Amino acid sequence: MTGTSTVADAWRALIPNYQSGEGVAIKVNFNNSPGWSPDCDGSGNIIDALPHPVRAVIAGLRAIGVPEADISIYDAIRAIPWRFKSVITALYPNVCFCDGSHPLCSGSLEATFSSTDPSAWVSFSQGIDSQRVTDVVVEAAHLINIPIVKRHFYKGTTLSFKNHFGTIRSPQALHPYIDVDGGPPYSSSQNPLVDIYLNPNIGAKTRLILGDGLFGALDYNQAPRRWSTFGDQAPNSLLFATEPVAVDCVMYDLLDAERAITLPGADDYLKVAQAAGLGTFEHCSSPGVYSDIDYVRIEL
Repeated sequence: MTGTSTVADAWRALIPNYQSGEGVAIKVNFNNSPGWSPDCDGSGNIIDALPHPVRAVIAGLRAIGVPEADISIYDAIRAIPWRFKSVITALYPNVCFCDGSHPLCSGSLEATFSSTDPSAWVSFSQGIDSQRVTDVVVEAAHLINIPIVKRHFYKGTTLSFKNHFGTIRSPQALHPYIDVDGGPPYSSSQNPLVDIYLNPNIGAKTRLILGDGLFGALDYNQAPRRWSTFGDQAPNSLLFATEPVAVDCVMYDLLDAERAITLPGADDYLKVAQAAGLGTFEHCSSPGVYSDIDYVRIEL
């Protein structure tokens, strides 16, 4: 993606102006981990973030000199379970974890929302009350977004934009505004997912989007299953991008090819995002064929 020949050079291209002491926040998705025990390990066999791509990201950051203690992995409204953290800390014991579970998970700091910086507030369209983004993102200089390639029952998909529902304090208040099947107050021309991304602590700080399609999720909040479009196997795929609209389009198309996304307007937010200048909206004319999105498939 960066046109470089080493991992370290690739990360230098992604974060060209990194300076010692700058924090890096990594947004992971633990929507199915509410935290039922001190170790928050009670969610069962349901899709959540996997530690292995995150560990590889940390290795890349370390290669350009980012100290472990300056790397924060977070989901501000969910629990980050020990089964995930233990795989990370086995190699990187000083990485920080911030989550929003109550009581707090073992080994986590609380994801707070107390910044007095005016940029911490997300201003929403459609008359929605403003909300703060979590302090770990406000305090970070760089942001890496790791969504899961996942369907959603009333939105169609939940990808890189919606992953930031775990960056703000009260995303439940926004659900009626993204419910494409629910009528008003949903709007095809405005969307709080785009409003969140336009906050300078999110869009302007994002250095990499890494779509986790190792297993993917074809059913909302269910265990992964095999994909016919990947030869009756798991997709075993990762998607790398610096631009959120294009990568969400590609992840959307992968899900749609496997099982049609029939909700009218499920991709409205991507059109709104393109209109806001956040990237390129396009669906493929045939599997993996795009005219405007620079799409490269690499088999390993």
